[in-house]
Amino acid sequence: GGQPTVPRMRHAYGVLGPVLIGQTNTLFGGLIGLPELLDDGGPMGAGALRVPQIRYSHNFGGGLVLSVALEDDAQRGDAGTNIVGGACTAANVCAAMTAAAFGPAGTFLGPQRWPVVTAALQWNFPNGAAYASGMIGQLDVDNGGAGLTGLARNDSSIRWGGSLGGRYDFGRVEIGGTGYVGEGIGTRAGGPVLFGPDAIVIANTANNGTSLRTPLSYGVTAYVQVKLTDTIRATGAYS
Repeated sequence: GGQPTVPRMRHAYGVLGPVLIGQTNTLFGGLIGLPELLDDGGPMGAGALRVPQIRYSHNFGGGLVLSVALEDDAQRGDAGTNIVGGACTAANVCAAMTAAAFGPAGTFLGPQRWPVVTAALQWNFPNGAAYASGMIGQLDVDNGGAGLTGLARNDSSIRWGGSLGGRYDFGRVEIGGTGYVGEGIGTRAGGPVLFGPDAIVIANTANNGTSLRTPLSYGVTAYVQVKLTDTIRATGAYS
């Protein structure tokens, strides 16, 4: 009588020397600077999205590690790329548009022409760590040659982002925080619905024009954790 359990892949990767291939957390955002949570839907923060990737890491020594990766465009990872649509007439009267109305495949997404390029620099030092990362990629929409007027509609837009994070342990008290900013990074900044779309596609029904626009996203999370005993901790966070 209960709902069936549908398994899904979370982490599956292999490492050979400095090279990682498989699905794991994106380099963008990282997990350093995010508070320890029991609730998976807690304070927002980039870094938790798991995507297929090819990653190379180089250890410079002294706790400094540089990593670069080619990542899937979040279409086959934890969350699909989230694009919302609108249809506008010649009189600039606009209304929400479904993916089914945009193209016969029932999606706004076009071909993934390029992987997302990510890079991160992590510094581990006594009692703490710091993390800086960035990403750049491209989003595409394509209706496959059919659409509101029976003609092809397509457009592309660059997506980018940057993030900083850090934490420091004073003994019984640990503080940390992370922040990010970018365009077209709604899913990479926490999920496909909770933190806004990756892009908005505007289809003009009068001249068959299509415009893909990537909104600006930004966020900050800070936390304080107090170790009450060796096994009990109290954490307060604000986003």
